[in-house]
Amino acid sequence: MLITCPECGHQVSDQAKTCPSCGIEIAGNVVPGNAGKPGNVVPGNAGKPGKTDKRQPRKGRTAITVLIVSFVIALILVLLGLYFMKNQEQKNELRAYENAMKSTEPLVLENYLDMYADAPGVHRDSIRLHLEALRRADTDWADALVSNSRYAFERFLKMHPQSIHSVEADIKIDSLDWVAALQTNTIESIQAYLNRHNDGAYYDEARAQLELLENQKVTADDRQMVIQTCTAYFNALAQMDEGAIAAAVAPVMTSFLHRSNATKDDVIQYMEKLHEADITQMTFTPNGDWDIEKFMLGEGRQLFKAIFTVAQHMERSDESRETSAVYKVTAVVSPDGRITELNMKRSVQP
Repeated sequence: MLITCPECGHQVSDQAKTCPSCGIEIAGNVVPGNAGKPGNVVPGNAGKPGKTDKRQPRKGRTAITVLIVSFVIALILVLLGLYFMKNQEQKNELRAYENAMKSTEPLVLENYLDMYADAPGVHRDSIRLHLEALRRADTDWADALVSNSRYAFERFLKMHPQSIHSVEADIKIDSLDWVAALQTNTIESIQAYLNRHNDGAYYDEARAQLELLENQKVTADDRQMVIQTCTAYFNALAQMDEGAIAAAVAPVMTSFLHRSNATKDDVIQYMEKLHEADITQMTFTPNGDWDIEKFMLGEGRQLFKAIFTVAQHMERSDESRETSAVYKVTAVVSPDGRITELNMKRSVQP
């Protein structure tokens, strides 16, 4: 008679040795009185006459199961590998993007665009804008160098404060301001440089120059002393006062009317020659155009240099002769009120 295979459920003869479908033993392993009922196999008696073991594995099914499990595991490993690889690529791209955005080198940005063609569009757009800004900054820097003016470098710094050229631009401005201050070379111009560049490359030099200029500054007392000394000399010259001449000039003058190492006797000799026989009266009148400078000679020594014009007026018995002249005078005066150098030349005809 036909029975149901207790293993696979197919119909099989109860006289068959094995199930043609699954291969389990049939003959002698069906519980009497239960033919045709599935699952009537004596547990633990597989291979024994009259009993069937449901836990008996099949070689073919086991191989398929192992294969499926292995495939699933391999697939999971591949997917995990792809995930971690993709994740690492994203991290690398993000790191490269952040570094490129901080960089001021166009080559770094160009390398990013070449290496990460599949990067997020917002990243690539930001890099392109940054690269364009760097190239524009390079162009503006070249223009500033050609101009080489304070305005050009200040404009560049205003437009590109984060440029790699910003430090060089500050150095250029510092140098230009120092050159301009020296060209004027006044207390005001040097002080202006110091106020603007308190950490400039020329700060110490500017401080020294300012101190020198302040020491060279002609005070009101200095000016009065020089004017009085020079006026006294020309009054003595006009009045032929040898004592006043001796008091106004140094014992040895560096230069007198372009004569080196002149003495008061040389001055007196000139005075006598100046007063020609037909001159009855002579006056010298400074015109008030005093240009006075102070020079430091070291060790606290100083001299004053005065440039001015003086008008000479003469009364003559021979009225046909010259009665006036104007001279440009250059005189050097010591702090004790002595003329150490005096030269003059006729500058204007009457």
